[in-house]
Amino acid sequence: MDEAIINPVKGKNDPDLPERIIFSPTLQIAGILLRLSKWKVTRFKRFDITLLAILKDRKGELALVGPGVGAPMACAILEKVIACGGRKVVMVSCCGSLGNELKVGDFFIPVSGISEEGTSRHYINGDNIPPPDMTIVEALEREFTEGGFKIKKGKIWTTDAPYRETRDKVRKFKEDGVMAVDMEFTALCSVAAFRKIFFASLMVVSDELYEHKWNPGFSGKEFKGNLKIGCRIVLDAVENII
Repeated sequence: MDEAIINPVKGKNDPDLPERIIFSPTLQIAGILLRLSKWKVTRFKRFDITLLAILKDRKGELALVGPGVGAPMACAILEKVIACGGRKVVMVSCCGSLGNELKVGDFFIPVSGISEEGTSRHYINGDNIPPPDMTIVEALEREFTEGGFKIKKGKIWTTDAPYRETRDKVRKFKEDGVMAVDMEFTALCSVAAFRKIFFASLMVVSDELYEHKWNPGFSGKEFKGNLKIGCRIVLDAVENII
């Protein structure tokens, strides 16, 4: 690809980041991760266009970064994270379900994606989205399974326009084997592949779109309860495995 004129750099006031990073697009999830963490917070500050907490566990340091909603903002944050030292990134997020195989509150790991966002094309040639890091995927899956929780893997559709998730699109993508929709995943996979770092994601289903109507579950106990469980298990996985 053509050489960029502007490249992400570590500024003089930017901290050195540890290799292990947990990123969340939403402030809600970032707050849950911080509250559930049992580790010592050694630094909490504004970081570029988002927030950063550096924590210390028995393996060393890791960082919680977020929020950053949508592909352009999430990728700008990831670029800065990489420039400052991040190499193993796990995103904890939520997604909408396109079929009844995923219900509100279910755990989902995307392993492939279809991009309808505008960021990926600047990092890859063609339409084939790079997969997430399968070592991290397998580590997350194992942690959930050993904890007695069901988790599903599959294809996701990433969009820039949640208010244009139309019935025709939902039907088409479902027919193509897509299980869920989000706003960041395929773009972050593309940046990770371009920068040669490791990335994967755990998602909790927050809403359903498959009955030709929207069923939001954001305020329900299934979503809220399992979001906390998912955050806790990711924290354990990052400490024990990743």
